[in-house]
Amino acid sequence: MDWDLRSNPGPDAPLVSFADIPAPPPDCPDWITFLLQAEGPSPVLHKLGCDLHDLLMDGDIGRELAQVAGPMRLLLRLDPPELDALPWELMRKGSMLMFTDASRPVARVGGYFNPALQLPEMCWPLRVLLVVASKDEDEQIHVDDELRYVKDAFRKVCGLVDLEVSCLPNRERIRKLVEAMHPHVFHYIGHGGMDDEVGGYLRLEQEDGSDIQWTANAIRDDLAFVVRDTPDAGGQAFGVPRLAVLNACQSGEPDEHRGALAAAQGLTQLRVPAVIAMQGPIRGDAAACFARGLYETVSEGWPLDRAVTRARVRITDELSSNHRDYALPKLILGAPPEHVLDVSHCDPSRSARPLEKVLSFVDRMSKRRQLWDGLWTDQQVGPRVFAITGPVKAGKGSMVRWCLGVASVLGYPTVFAEIENGEYLDSAGFLDALMEAAEGDAEFSAASAGLRVDLARYRYKKQQAAAADRAYEQSPLPLYEKLASVLAQVTAQRTLLIGIDGLAGVELGTWVTHAVRGLIAPIARGQAGNVRLVVALQENEREFRFPAQYFDRSQIADVPIKLFPAANFVELVGQRLRAQGYKRKSFEDFVQLLEKHIKQQDWGTDYFEIFDRSASAGQFEAE
Repeated sequence: MDWDLRSNPGPDAPLVSFADIPAPPPDCPDWITFLLQAEGPSPVLHKLGCDLHDLLMDGDIGRELAQVAGPMRLLLRLDPPELDALPWELMRKGSMLMFTDASRPVARVGGYFNPALQLPEMCWPLRVLLVVASKDEDEQIHVDDELRYVKDAFRKVCGLVDLEVSCLPNRERIRKLVEAMHPHVFHYIGHGGMDDEVGGYLRLEQEDGSDIQWTANAIRDDLAFVVRDTPDAGGQAFGVPRLAVLNACQSGEPDEHRGALAAAQGLTQLRVPAVIAMQGPIRGDAAACFARGLYETVSEGWPLDRAVTRARVRITDELSSNHRDYALPKLILGAPPEHVLDVSHCDPSRSARPLEKVLSFVDRMSKRRQLWDGLWTDQQVGPRVFAITGPVKAGKGSMVRWCLGVASVLGYPTVFAEIENGEYLDSAGFLDALMEAAEGDAEFSAASAGLRVDLARYRYKKQQAAAADRAYEQSPLPLYEKLASVLAQVTAQRTLLIGIDGLAGVELGTWVTHAVRGLIAPIARGQAGNVRLVVALQENEREFRFPAQYFDRSQIADVPIKLFPAANFVELVGQRLRAQGYKRKSFEDFVQLLEKHIKQQDWGTDYFEIFDRSASAGQFEAE
């Protein structure tokens, strides 16, 4: 065991030796068997918790701990396996539970624990892959509850979370998702099993009724992903999830426990920085509460061990502390817990954009992933222009604003030009709109001073010509070319994201002749510096706004979106209102009423606007 006030273990950890360990009840060969069989509150659990506490804390260690007044962290390295198999999470001193105290969190460390491990820096989005490997009718696993609680746990940052739920996948599907997402968190819901030939495994139930035995070796192979594959980088480098959560011990059968244990061992072979596994059959509702408490606290920036502590408290809210369920999740660390899921360097509160529009953004997960991976890549190849297309009220403009908000959270400068309905801009008018939108950027403002003078002179001469009833022949193309040059200057050492909504209000002929040739095409080719452009377009606008003669196919990324499906109305509206901070009970009836109104038809953002107006009128109760 080790502790210090900075949470990393020191080199002189106290060594505790045990001559005897608490004996299991007479009818059980070991404590694992007891945990698999015990149900409900039990005085045996209470006594075991007290005995484990006394075993560890009596003597010099207890006296030294008593002298530490402030917060601290306890890390337990347990060897041999007989000690590791004990449910240390039950430790208590009388009625005081040790593993529910967030000021003094306790966690296990694996044999591969490295207190100096430097994990790669994390940024939003937090990527979570949740695999449901058991069918809906499984009464031992409250799948719907756990999914709902996980989504609700991320409600305050749902626009910054990439959550993929995959139901009954095979191994190939898992590998494809892992490669596409590079998940920070892997969460498994299902059952374990045991086979004489292959050993322990997790079960991947399939639609056709068959099962896939997901062994430790297979888990290791399927969850590793390539993060670098370039000749000048020394070949391939592989990444793994930072946290694996295994909710895989539901039935209480010994074989299922061995399967879950084998899966955890497979993850330790991958050197996953943290694993949470169940050491006994946890109730489905308790597992759902734990997941909610875990992700809710992690999303608020808590270190992982403290987040697990809070998740245990969630279980005790539903069940008494004399139940075993709060102690069944076992956290095993391979790295300091404050580094496992650390996104503190990109704090959402520093966003220069309206943050609520980012955090409450729901759905469009695959499209968001496409934009995340494309807009903020450090690669010099790939598209620099992103066209979000779709029907009226599909949320194209909202998605542009979401892109800008995320960029702002990540520390990138942004420019947003919105052409209001009813406006109709010529080339100079559109250039004016871009310049005005960028006024808040001090570096751009200084670099574009000469361009502003030229634009004012152009407008004056054009007005003079109009007053004299004569045509003005000077082209604004050089002004757009000068803007491209200014952008190249101010983005030499940084990435700038430009968002445009309402291009239908820009005159098409002058857009192509001047804006495309002088600015948009240079951005697409990388000739205007490190600029990314994201625009919202009607479905039929794409080919006219980006004519093929000016662009290669690879220079424009198409992001088509559709109206929201009727089947998702209740879930998406509920997610959004929860993200905005309203109690579910206060809006559920209204949501159900409007669900009947849409009559199984696809729907658009106008329904979000209805709920926004109702919220502004005080119809819903805030948390």
